[in-house]
Amino acid sequence: RHAGLSNVDLKSIGYGNLLDQMSEFTSVDDLFDFVNTAIFRVRETNIQSKINKSEQLLENALYYIKVNFSSVDLSMETVCDAVGVSVSYLSMLFKREKKTSFNKYVVKLRMTKAMELLKMTEYKVVDITGKCGYNEVYYFSYSFKKFTGMSPKEYRKNEKS
Repeated sequence: RHAGLSNVDLKSIGYGNLLDQMSEFTSVDDLFDFVNTAIFRVRETNIQSKINKSEQLLENALYYIKVNFSSVDLSMETVCDAVGVSVSYLSMLFKREKKTSFNKYVVKLRMTKAMELLKMTEYKVVDITGKCGYNEVYYFSYSFKKFTGMSPKEYRKNEKS
């Protein structure tokens, strides 16, 4: 590795012993072409590395959200603190990769879980409220109706019949 080449492993892009390869050139044009190709490969490797890092960062954030969606304290800030990134960067990743905002993503996750609990369990709505990250049953019911078009009780009744 060479610090001047953005810490790219030269062997990984096809350049093992660089000095041996460079000593075989018979013209400046050959050397120039070689250097241009090397720069292009290093650039492409760096771009791919950044994409992979962004994807991994978003996956870490999504995992954190999935594990902590039931916490009323879940926020963009808590997720960013957990994965070590700025709010603006994570917000951009959500928009670019998920085609939605952080808040809409969390609401959809919570509402999907609430629908599952209403359908599959006999938990009271107040209990489902807490299990889905809401601390206020009225706000949960409002959000649920906005999301599904039905109140939690109507949804449960529809799904049970």
